[in-house]
Amino acid sequence: MKISDAWFTFEEVAKNLAMAFPPIRSWRVRRHRTSSLPNLEQLDRYAFGLPDLVLKHTGSVRGKDVLEIGPGDHLATGLTFLALGAKSYTALDRFPGPYSDRNARGWYQMVRDNFPKHFQLSWNGINPDNFPDAYDSVGVLPLSIENLGECRTFDIVCSFAVGEHVLSVPAFATANQRLLRSGGRAVHYLDFGGHMWERDIKDPLMFERIPRWLWSAMGSNRGYPNRVPFEPYMAFLRGAGLDVDIVSTKPFLHSPKIQEAIVVLSTQSAAAARAATAHSGD
Repeated sequence: MKISDAWFTFEEVAKNLAMAFPPIRSWRVRRHRTSSLPNLEQLDRYAFGLPDLVLKHTGSVRGKDVLEIGPGDHLATGLTFLALGAKSYTALDRFPGPYSDRNARGWYQMVRDNFPKHFQLSWNGINPDNFPDAYDSVGVLPLSIENLGECRTFDIVCSFAVGEHVLSVPAFATANQRLLRSGGRAVHYLDFGGHMWERDIKDPLMFERIPRWLWSAMGSNRGYPNRVPFEPYMAFLRGAGLDVDIVSTKPFLHSPKIQEAIVVLSTQSAAAARAATAHSGD
């Protein structure tokens, strides 16, 4: 490893140790999540992008119960889903954001002002000034996917660039299986890249070669990518009794490996799930 890369690694370990302290973790989480400051140029990515994916791959959300995993600092996607006619919206996040602060309400106002043009629909009257507090159709589960336990089921489960950060991909897979109702769909955008590694060092695939113990020391408190590659990740999803439809993939610039993927999941029938389990044990 080059001296510059070794120094970079040392800095990452130090940051990870600092994140073990709650005040520092709270500050860092807010600073680095999904663009907490209202930003019109990023509205499509952080408010309309996930609903667009869901509409494209599942159809209308009208009258459906929606769960989003890891929404970040605000519930702009949730507001968008409700404006599209969803019956309810639930956010699952181990670090819930300040969903009612000034910055969040700035996002909600931008959603209201730009929704009609983006979706070619009229606004349904939800008031950004008292969202989400005044709406019983909004729920928050302050839990990690690994600690979810028993939960109600949903018509739609979705996430954007979250599944690659979960500590346990098998837990993520089985949670999707338990959360989805019969006939429901899950839509997940997954990024298998190194995230900031592509920007900060000249060896963008170095993150794949770091020993597991060192990787843990660098990112166990920081939500580092879990480094589970595309094919094993898909195997975990199928092994949980899910039908997996890979609707889009994008390779690394520096490797033929898959860097980004969009997957649509649905529950298998009981018979199909038993057959898949039996086959996996052959």
